[in-house]
Amino acid sequence: MGMSACEKSYAVLITDDDEPFRETLREILEPAGFRTYLAGSGEEALDLAHCIDLHLALLDQNLPRLSGLETLRLLRKMNLLMPVILMTAHRTEQLIREAMFADAFCVMTKPFDRGSLLAEVRDALRQSRKGPERPQRRPPPRLELF
Repeated sequence: MGMSACEKSYAVLITDDDEPFRETLREILEPAGFRTYLAGSGEEALDLAHCIDLHLALLDQNLPRLSGLETLRLLRKMNLLMPVILMTAHRTEQLIREAMFADAFCVMTKPFDRGSLLAEVRDALRQSRKGPERPQRRPPPRLELF
């Protein structure tokens, strides 16, 4: 499947405490045209999301301190609406329910292959309906004066 030129400027955050796995995901996504940012913890992911306009985040569920799900909830509290793909080696119905309730795009079970990852990333970006020039940020709430 061909790459569209605009895919080249999509910014994807890869968050996993396993450095070789982060690098593997980078090696899959960058040749496909995505800009990648790497984080080893939920805290690092939140810091990066605060200062970089991201279009999609990949979050490992099993992170030190903040879990992927907790990180997702905090991203939403920061008004960041980019699609989030939660990754886990231990997929349960409970985790899937909680992830969907927290507005995850999907839960991917590790290990997964290159094709599955690229398909989910592209699907999430397509459904978000935002081009690379318009990051997913909710406008601040309007204050109503009476």
